[in-house]
Amino acid sequence: DLSFDGHAGGSISLTKEMLAKAEVIAQVDSKFIIVKTECEKLLAVDQHAADERVALEKLEHALFCADSHDGLEVRMTKRKLLGHDILKQSAVYPPNRVALSTSQVQTLRHNFILLQKWKFSFEKEPRTDDRS
Repeated sequence: DLSFDGHAGGSISLTKEMLAKAEVIAQVDSKFIIVKTECEKLLAVDQHAADERVALEKLEHALFCADSHDGLEVRMTKRKLLGHDILKQSAVYPPNRVALSTSQVQTLRHNFILLQKWKFSFEKEPRTDDRS
């Protein structure tokens, strides 16, 4: 949802549903699309910003959706990406050692599949007893 201040009538909230029902009036200078909303407001929509917003939402879906996978195809305006093209795995040498609290381990376990999608990998280091 988008909100902005109108000059004469306070603020206007613009939802995706309102934009879907808006009437396209014209394209101006190959940069803006003029639309009329159901509430009789004329709006100038920056078509390049709108295209980037749609692309961002598609990428967010590919990154955060539970059913996304490396073979998922994300169609952009000028090209299409596969899920495995969005994030590339990069090894860290030497591996970073991180000590986690019990609550952090629970959070890691809860989000493990998502973290794997983001190309994180984990190894549990064997415990060593300090007793001699």
